[in-house]
Amino acid sequence: MTKQYTQDELWKLFDTLPEELKQAVFSPENADHIFNICDRYNIEQMPKIAYYAGLVLMGIIPAADFESILKKEIGLEEEKAQTVAREVNRFIFYPAKPAIEQLQKTAEASAKQTKQGTISAAPSQPIAKEKTTQEEDIAQKPKAPDSYREPLE
Repeated sequence: MTKQYTQDELWKLFDTLPEELKQAVFSPENADHIFNICDRYNIEQMPKIAYYAGLVLMGIIPAADFESILKKEIGLEEEKAQTVAREVNRFIFYPAKPAIEQLQKTAEASAKQTKQGTISAAPSQPIAKEKTTQEEDIAQKPKAPDSYREPLE
C-alpha cells in the first residue's frame, strides 16, 4: 500500500515542482482525459485514479508503478488496468515525460544522499577538483608521439 500524504505534505511538494508539472497536476485537459478514460471503461473510482496520477506527476510514485497501483490500490482487473495505464501514460504522463524524468532523477539523488547520511544543498556550479602539480605534468606531457596527428609545418 502506498503511503498516504496529508494535504500539507502534498502542498509542500507541489510548491517545489517545476512550473510545467504544476500546470499538469491541475490541468483541465488532464482532468478531461481521466474522466473520458474512466467513462469509456466504466470505472467508478475516478477520484482515486486522478489522485494516483497526480502523485506520479508530483514525482512521488514512479510512472512505471502506475499500472500495479491500479491493480492493488483500486482493484482493477489485469486487462483493464493495463489499458487504463496505457491511456493515462499516453495522454497525461507522456506530454510531461521530460519533467517527470528530471524530477525522478532529482528524487533518486536526494534519496541516495539521505541514505549515506550526507544531506546538503545541491551546488549551483559543479565542484571542480583542484589539480596537483603531478596531475598537471601528466596532462601536459604526452607519453609518446601521437600517430594520428599530422606534423606541424
